[in-house]
Amino acid sequence: MKKIFVFLLGCLTGIVITILILFIIGKTMKNSPMTEFGNIEASTLEDSLNGYGPSFFKEPGETFDFKSIKVFQVLDNGGALAFVGEKMEYTGEILYTGMTVLIYDRNALYYDDQIVKLSGNKVFKQIGIFRYPNKENDVLTVPIVSIFDNE
Repeated sequence: MKKIFVFLLGCLTGIVITILILFIIGKTMKNSPMTEFGNIEASTLEDSLNGYGPSFFKEPGETFDFKSIKVFQVLDNGGALAFVGEKMEYTGEILYTGMTVLIYDRNALYYDDQIVKLSGNKVFKQIGIFRYPNKENDVLTVPIVSIFDNE
């Protein structure tokens, strides 16, 4: 009988310790420098830019004049890499071969080949930069943009 009691007490102690460790890990992750950007650790521009991932401005930066983008790759964190649409002078056709940007909006979901067009008084503003390696392992840096009301 005593052996069963010791065994059950050992199991109960193991369960309590496991729950306590998971609780501590959860609290630590919640207070870590992770941002709403998902599971990529973010830094500010004052930090080193040697690593990959996003670096956010303290305030929104430059306002861009383009009005549409076409998503070509959706990232796990909810953002999407996209090409800027450029209007052809003679035909008026929009070609999505311009600058590459990372669009991020925590309230939006993106999909491949989606065209995001601005309406009304909306503008794209830069909120940071994103560094990532391409297939050839070249490090690319692109602006992170989000949609804002034009002021």
